[in-house]
Amino acid sequence: MLLSQPAIKNITMRETIVNCNFDEDFFEGIDHPEGYIQDAWFLYNMRKGFELFNEMLGILGDEKEEFVLIISGKKKIDDENYGYSEEYEDDDVGFIADDEDNEPV
Repeated sequence: MLLSQPAIKNITMRETIVNCNFDEDFFEGIDHPEGYIQDAWFLYNMRKGFELFNEMLGILGDEKEEFVLIISGKKKIDDENYGYSEEYEDDDVGFIADDEDNEPV
């Protein structure tokens, strides 16, 4: 039982830091706890941003692979047609139309 107590304490401490659930005595005896709190909040916000980014990538579906290639710099968007090939977005009509007959694709 004595060996498991430090492990449990470490897990609890890690969860507290990851979730930024600090109570008044958590940093007792530590110099400059503000720096640790600021770092913990910074990492917490980074994790949340990363989770949101991954969720947005999931929405792309089949276009995810192409998007990742573009943002990693491995693929460039064609400057002439902005990557839409022969289609364009017609603001007046409100749908994607091809160049020939202006009918929805």
